[in-house]
Amino acid sequence: MSRIGILAAAAVLASAALPAAASTVYSDINANAATAAAAFDAAVGSFTVQDFEGFADGAQPSWSYGAGTATLDGALGVTTGYPYGGGPTSGSKGYIAYTEFGAGSPVFTFSAPIRAFGAYIVDLELPAQITVTLSGGGVELLTPTIAGDGGLTFFGFDYGSAAITGVSIALHVTDAVLLDDVRIATGAAVPEPGAWALMIAGFGLAGAALRNRRRAAPVLAR
Repeated sequence: MSRIGILAAAAVLASAALPAAASTVYSDINANAATAAAAFDAAVGSFTVQDFEGFADGAQPSWSYGAGTATLDGALGVTTGYPYGGGPTSGSKGYIAYTEFGAGSPVFTFSAPIRAFGAYIVDLELPAQITVTLSGGGVELLTPTIAGDGGLTFFGFDYGSAAITGVSIALHVTDAVLLDDVRIATGAAVPEPGAWALMIAGFGLAGAALRNRRRAAPVLAR
């Protein structure tokens, strides 16, 4: 095998250890919602949290994360308090969506692709669907768990690479919810210990093969 072939084989072995662009979902409700959020936080490492405290009531907010800007609109906007059950998970504000007022589909857009997204959803009583728009033009449909009247759902998903360009939440035609503590992560996934072992083994084998080729090379007489 040529030197290029050896290095290519090592690269294939190493890349096999890296995570593919497919979502890992973290979700639970009520007393277990914080556990799901903690698992999401630990998995993605570095992330930003938007709690909406810095926005006026009624605002359709936008904010910076890493090298990009997130924009949220399509629903009623930021609100102080929430009259339909439950309340913000931190501070006094959240982002309200209410379908009966014609504003029940919160839409997040990201100017630079993100790796992972998570949020608390307060008062999810009826079926909803989350549409994740991917940088390659595809979409994935996800379904958050219903927590009931005044209940709390944490719902997060991680693609392991910067693949997400938008997230929209389509609520049931008679439901109202409050979003809070929105998490955005942009960094690449850190390989698991087993993945590191595979990558090191791949490059180690490549190095050994190259050394053996040097030893086996014929010496030409002068």
